[in-house]
This record gives sequence, structure tokens and C-alpha cells, in this order.
Amino acid sequence: MLDRSSTCIGLVSIHLLLLYTGILFVPQVLYRTDFFTTVQDYMKKDPINVWVYDRIHKKRRQVTLRVPSETRDKRKTQVSTFVNFIHQKDAYIAMNVILEMLNQGSPIYTVHDNFITTADHSKKLPDTYVNIFCKMDPLSIINEYIYHNVIDYQEK
Repeated sequence: MLDRSSTCIGLVSIHLLLLYTGILFVPQVLYRTDFFTTVQDYMKKDPINVWVYDRIHKKRRQVTLRVPSETRDKRKTQVSTFVNFIHQKDAYIAMNVILEMLNQGSPIYTVHDNFITTADHSKKLPDTYVNIFCKMDPLSIINEYIYHNVIDYQEK
């Protein structure tokens, strides 16, 4: 039986393999949860120079703005895809923790990735988090990710 560390390393390896074998050729990368779908589509940015007037120094200055082009940024896609995948799953867990705590009648407040509740409900929070995390099925998450970003794209 694999330990959690080996499983995480395996998921990272599968993800990297997907990046190198096909995801970089699709127009966008999709991440899905029950709550929302995230679309990642990084484009290279072209520099455009504009002139502005500097009121303090009373002279014109050139400023460079970067605007999206029509060319995909494969390097940025490659670097950010796994991080964005993990962030979305983390958001999914947080949203489920909030829903479950509310269903239990527990007050819940969040600040970024922190959960706050009253002292009498505080023992429920770690158990709720762990239960939601354990209910996530890594194989189905990866299979759905492969389907939407490789198989479904190839069929279109």
C-alpha cells in the first residue's frame, strides 16, 4: 500500500506527464469542481510604448505597457497549471467545509484560507475538514482532468 507522500508524488508525476504530452496543445486548460469551472488560457504579452506627461518633472516620459497577444504562453501554462489545479481543489475543500459547518448549525467565518468559529463549535472544524478531504477521490479527479483537457479536446 502506498503512503500519502508516494501518492502525492504520483499525482504530480501524472500531471507533469499530461503537460508534456498534450495539454500544451489545447487552447485552454479546464479545471472543474461541483461549484465552478476554471479556464486557464495564458497569452504572451507584447510591449507597447506610450508617452505620458510627468507633471512633477514637467516633461514627457515613455512608458511600456504589456498587452496580451494572440500567441499562447506555453511556458507560463506549464509552470502554473499544477499550482492552479491545487488552488482550485483547495477552494473546493474550503467551500465544502463552509457548507458542512452551516448544515451542522455551526457559525463559520473565513479569512483567506483560515476558518473561524465559536469555541463551542471549534472541535467540529478539524473533523469536518478531514472528512471532506478524505471524501475526495484522487483517481476520479485526475480522470476528469484528463478527459476534459485531452480526450474531449481531441474529439472536437
